[in-house]
Amino acid sequence: MRQLGNAVEHVLTPEERIVLVSNEWALMRIGKHNVGDYLALADQLKNTPGSDLLDAFSRRLDFINDYMVTDADRPQFQVWLLNSLSPMMQQLGYAPRPSDTPEQKEKRAILFRTLGNIGQDPAVIQQASTLVQQYMKEPASVDPTLAGAVVVVAARHGDPRLYEQYKAQLQKAKSPQEYYRFFYGLAEFPQQALLKQTLASTLTPEVRGQDLYVLINLLANPASQNATWDFMRENFDGLMKKTGGGLGGVGVFLYGAQNFCTPEKASELKQFFDQHPFPGTERNQKEAIESINSCVELGSQQQSKLAAWLKQNGKMNASNGGGSTVGAVN
Repeated sequence: MRQLGNAVEHVLTPEERIVLVSNEWALMRIGKHNVGDYLALADQLKNTPGSDLLDAFSRRLDFINDYMVTDADRPQFQVWLLNSLSPMMQQLGYAPRPSDTPEQKEKRAILFRTLGNIGQDPAVIQQASTLVQQYMKEPASVDPTLAGAVVVVAARHGDPRLYEQYKAQLQKAKSPQEYYRFFYGLAEFPQQALLKQTLASTLTPEVRGQDLYVLINLLANPASQNATWDFMRENFDGLMKKTGGGLGGVGVFLYGAQNFCTPEKASELKQFFDQHPFPGTERNQKEAIESINSCVELGSQQQSKLAAWLKQNGKMNASNGGGSTVGAVN
C-alpha cells in the first residue's frame, strides 16, 4: 500500500480501484488488516468515477457504525465522516442541476443518506425535513433518485406528526414505488411508541403477507432491533399464518437474523431454531448463526483499533468540514 501511494488515484482504472477497496475490506474482515486501513483507502478513492465505489463505501460505513463504533467513539467517527464526505455533498449541492449525469444524481442520494443517517449532519437533516414536505405535496418536485434518501433521513429524525403524514401518503401514492418509499419509511422512525404501531400493523390486513419483509428493515436498525425480535418471536404463529406457512415467512426470520451481532442474539437464535426447526433450512440456520459469531469476533478484533485510528483522524478541520482529513494507510 505504501509503495502504491497516490498511484491508486492516478494509475489504477476505476474498476481496479473498486477491486482494491473490496480486497482491503476482505482483508480487514479476516483480521489481516485494520479497519483504519480500509477507511483511509476508501476515503482516498471515494471520488473515483461512477457511483459503485461510493455506494459500497457507504454500505460498509453503515456496518462499521452499527457493529464496530462504540458510543464513546461515535462523535469522532461522525466528525471524520463529515470531514470526508461533506465536501462532495457541497460540491454536488442538494438540488439537481440540468447538467447532472445519472452518476452525479446517484452520488447525491448516497451522500445524502450517509451524511444524514450516519453522520447526523444538521444541514442534511434540515434539508430532508424541507424536501420531504415538498415531496408529499408534489412528488415531481423532488428528483426521483434523491426521493428515497429524503424519505428515510426525514423519518430517522422525524416525529409522530410526520409518521402520521407517511401513513396518509400510503393512501395517496400514485405508484408502487411511491407507496413503498413511505411504507418502508415507517420502519425508520426511532420512537418506541411509533415502532410498536408499525409492528402491530404487520398483523393487520393493512400489511400484505409479501410485505412482511419490512421486519428485516426493522431488525437492521439498531434502534428497533430488540423490540422487533421480541415481537417476531411472540407472534410467530400469526406471522407464519399470514405468509401461508411457507418459506416466505421462514425467510423473514432467517434473513433478518443476519443483522444480529451479539453472543446473546446468537444464543437466542439457536434456541429459536431448536423450537422451530424449519425443515430444509438447516444449512441457512447454520449460516445465520455463523454470520453472527463472525460479526462478534470482528467487532472484538477491530473496536480498539478503530478507536485509536479515530483519535488521530476524527478531529474537526479548522474549516468546520470544508476539507477532508485523509489518514495515512498504515
